[in-house]
Amino acid sequence: MLAFTPQRPSAVSAIPTRSLIFQIQRTRSLFNSTSSTRHIITKAQEDAINQSAPSVAEQSIDQIPTGCSRYSVSLGKPLGLVLEERKSTGTIIVAEIVPGGNAERSGVISVGDQLIATSGYTRNTEQIYNDITVRGGEQIIRLPVRGESFDTVLAAISSHPGNFQVKLEFQQCEEIV
Repeated sequence: MLAFTPQRPSAVSAIPTRSLIFQIQRTRSLFNSTSSTRHIITKAQEDAINQSAPSVAEQSIDQIPTGCSRYSVSLGKPLGLVLEERKSTGTIIVAEIVPGGNAERSGVISVGDQLIATSGYTRNTEQIYNDITVRGGEQIIRLPVRGESFDTVLAAISSHPGNFQVKLEFQQCEEIV
């Protein structure tokens, strides 16, 4: 069982961004043709494709399985829960809820709920002034956890400054007896 532990902010801030770029590249490939013909796509056409219906990979991630329901909750830090990765399925679940913690006070999170997505905090600009790096352009991103490493998910969660709430999306499924 792995518990959530904060990491150094400097080591964390780049991970969600890199992960997000990889996720976009993985799910939005423009040249999936198996024939030898290449199609040239203009920037306007690419923008239209990106704004159209989600790809098959995105649809399968966002489809709710039969017998399951989804919810989202925003929590301040510390979250008050222990997340665990199930190696057999690659899913991340709530293993424990800390009594009196933020997760318990929310009243909606249960042990066994599966984490679907989390928010991550990034800065997308960087300027250097006299050997001092100043980061700006705060952005909160949604990181679907499917296919991401457990460390990347924890890094996204821990990337939030203390005054920002972490948005978590969970899935609860009925047990099949």
